[in-house]
Amino acid sequence: MYYHPERDKYMSDPATCEREDLSAIETIEAILDIVDVELIKDKEYALMAKDPADRGERLLGRIYCMINSKCRGSQVFKKSESLLNKFIQQLIKIFKNSPKPLE
Repeated sequence: MYYHPERDKYMSDPATCEREDLSAIETIEAILDIVDVELIKDKEYALMAKDPADRGERLLGRIYCMINSKCRGSQVFKKSESLLNKFIQQLIKIFKNSPKPLE
């Protein structure tokens, strides 16, 4: 089972989290759920799409485009750059504090 100390609750379906042979898709879905739980409080993120997978895809797509634009030397709008900085910092925090397997 996976436990997140900050939220003090189990983060995934008990039937799934007890398995050690999760497929790549199941692992990605679990990560998206964890990210969605943290970011859904942000109105801008919540309005990106209706379900966690689409929100995650849209967020990562925006981040990818902005980073590519910056790498090419293109000008990035201040609003886009602030969005990038806001979500990158939150994603770093989420992954730094990601659930650890229980013993």
